[in-house]
Amino acid sequence: MRGIAMHNDTRTPAPIADAPGDVTTRAIPLDGGTAIVEHVEDRVELTIRLGERIVCGLALTALEAAAIGRALHSPDGATTGDLFHVADTLGVNAGDILRLRETAHA
Repeated sequence: MRGIAMHNDTRTPAPIADAPGDVTTRAIPLDGGTAIVEHVEDRVELTIRLGERIVCGLALTALEAAAIGRALHSPDGATTGDLFHVADTLGVNAGDILRLRETAHA
């Protein structure tokens, strides 16, 4: 394992483990406990501790974790801003995504 980095600042995105053996850990305080999120290569592991007990442990792919994060962040569904974030990530124009979507539904 190359290294473990703690990231507790919830205002900025957690660094991603992008090389084999990288582990990036982020602790998020909860009322009466802690959520520990670990990015390990191509998966995300979440452990929720309340007091000294582990209440829940999940291992997710990065896509599954992102989908849960989006659902938690925006319970009413996708927002206009999501389109621009996806376009930036893909390196394309947001208008192109909309045109492709309209073509696919035609």
